[in-house]
Parts: sequence; structure tokens; C-alpha cells
Amino acid sequence: MIKILKETFSILNKNWWLLFIFMTICYIGLVYFSILQSSAKTLLQLSVGAVTLLFITIAGVAGLFYCLRNTVDAETSGKDFERMDLLKMFPKGVSDYFLPAAGVIIIYLIIVFLMFKGAMLIGKNLIGTFSFTPEELKNAMSSVEALNNFQKNISVDDLIKLSKWHLLYLAFSSVLTYLLIYWLPETFYNTKNAFFSLCYSIKKVLLNTLSTLQLFFTIVAINIITSLIMALMMPVPFLAFLVYFVYFYVFLYILLLTFNFYRHKFVALPPAETEKDDEGEPEEE
Repeated sequence: MIKILKETFSILNKNWWLLFIFMTICYIGLVYFSILQSSAKTLLQLSVGAVTLLFITIAGVAGLFYCLRNTVDAETSGKDFERMDLLKMFPKGVSDYFLPAAGVIIIYLIIVFLMFKGAMLIGKNLIGTFSFTPEELKNAMSSVEALNNFQKNISVDDLIKLSKWHLLYLAFSSVLTYLLIYWLPETFYNTKNAFFSLCYSIKKVLLNTLSTLQLFFTIVAINIITSLIMALMMPVPFLAFLVYFVYFYVFLYILLLTFNFYRHKFVALPPAETEKDDEGEPEEE
């Protein structure tokens, strides 16, 4: 695992253009979403805007992950290549993987919706409801000051329930992330059909529990360390502007790590690579 972590770090640092593409796609999506929020007034405008935003997201996912997959392949194959050729693959990824990416996003939204409903049902039966309304909680999230006042005015019982609800959603999201950890690599490496790639990826998770848990807890540890670093940087004025850069860098590193791990574990490598990587299995250290 340590070898793959180092290898992924090297891949990302040699291919900063991936980070540029990733940040550009996110920026375009956020700008368009902000414009949609402020300018869309009618149901028709909202519908058209939402569909357009969905298309932007699908195209971004298709192009980015196709480039990401090919970058991992090129960097780990030991062959000479031109990085500009990888950059030119973005349009090809959009054309080849637009429908698979659309399937992944739509199915994922359905899964998240069902998970949310399931968590709500379980939470109401096991934890109970609050004395405050959802609107009051929403207003409390508008600012730090509003949140502090909200916490001072609610009962201890409600605070305990809030903690339990938070743990419930954390448990649901953790299980979901673990089960879907190979979904994107499976889609972009082996199975373009989003539904079948979902089934095959979950099967691989269940059949390779220990190695998948190793990857999952490594990602969790990276997220915790990054959160601590970002929390320390935020109060410092001349470091605060780096927070978003760190966030995007680490997020892209995790995506690359997942693809690289999947490639070593499940993708058939050429004979020379197979010998080097012990028949495609991730090196345990």
C-alpha cells in the first residue's frame, strides 16, 4: 500500500494539468450554479438550468476520469509518452463516456435519495424527532453566530439527539462510500454500463474485503489529516487562500489513489508489470 501511495503522489506531482482541469470544472459548475440561483425565477428557467448543470457535470466527469485513467496507465506502464496527448483525451472521454457517466450520476443520486429516506426512517424510530423545526435548524446554519445562539437555546436532549443523528448519517455515508469505492474505476476500466459496473464493483468489494478496507481506512486517514491541516490554516490570513487548493489537491489525490489501487488489484497488466507488481496485487507493507 505504501508503494501505491508514493506512486500516486508521484503521478499527481508530474501531472499538475489534471489538478487544473479538476479545479476548472468545479469552478465552472459553481459559477453556473450561483448564476442559476440568482437569475432563475420561473419553473421553466429552473428546469432548463438544472438540466444544463447536469450536462456540465456529466461532461466533466466523463472527460476528467478518462484523462485520469489514461494518466495512471501511462505513468505506471514505464513507457515513454507525451503528456499533451493525455490532455487531448478530454474531448474523447466526453464522447466515449458521456452516457456511462450520466448513468453513474443518475443512479448515484437515486441511491443517495434512498439512503437518506432509509436513514430518516431509522432515525425517527430509534432516535426520535426534535423540539425545533427544520426551518429553525436551516436558519441556524446561515452563520457561525446564528449557530452558536441556536446551540445555547436548545435543550440538552436535543443536543444528544443531534449527535446521534450525525453519527447515523456518518455510518450510512461510510458504508455507502465503502461499497461504491470501485464504481468509477470499474466503469472507466472494464464496464461502461453504469448499472452492471455498480454490481461488479460491489462484488469486488465483498470478495476483497481486507484490501478494500485497507484502501478505505487510508482514505479516511488522509481526510482526517487534511481536515486538521485546513483547520490550522484557516485562522492565518496569509495561509487561508491555500485552503481550497489543499482541498482540491487532496481530493484529486484520493481519486488517483483509488484508480491506481484498482489498476494494481484488478486490471490485467503486461507481463513485465505483472512480475514487478507481484501479479497485480497491491504491495502490503
